Amino acid sequence: MQLEEKDEKRRKWATSEIAGLKAQRDNLDRRITELEGFLSILAQSDAAISGRVSVKRYAPLVGDSLGVLIAKVLSRSNGSGLTVSEITDEVMRFGFKAPTRAKAMIRVGSELYRHAKKGRRGVVQIGTGRFSIQSR
Repeated sequence: MQLEEKDEKRRKWATSEIAGLKAQRDNLDRRITELEGFLSILAQSDAAISGRVSVKRYAPLVGDSLGVLIAKVLSRSNGSGLTVSEITDEVMRFGFKAPTRAKAMIRVGSELYRHAKKGRRGVVQIGTGRFSIQSR
């Protein structure tokens, strides 16, 4: 009987050890999942800071809208008129941000066309691809 009692005690001990280890494993799995999530958040944050994630930003740094910047550039041209490319270069110098120069040209070109068509801010088209400000 003593042998059977010892075996029974060993079985109970082993069973309780298994239950304790399983609880520890569940706790460790939960902590590992939390830490992996934390690392994922850090990776996304690093990607955003380093510029690996595309963040569309078209707003000018100086606080003026694209239309206002275009009007400023055209008002400095002394009525001679500028091409979309020239206006884009000047607008970007004033602080307008776009992912690429080509995308900036598209934005500037469409804004110029819209302003010329509706007569906004005195913008007029004076030839194919040339724009000026109307003298008041």
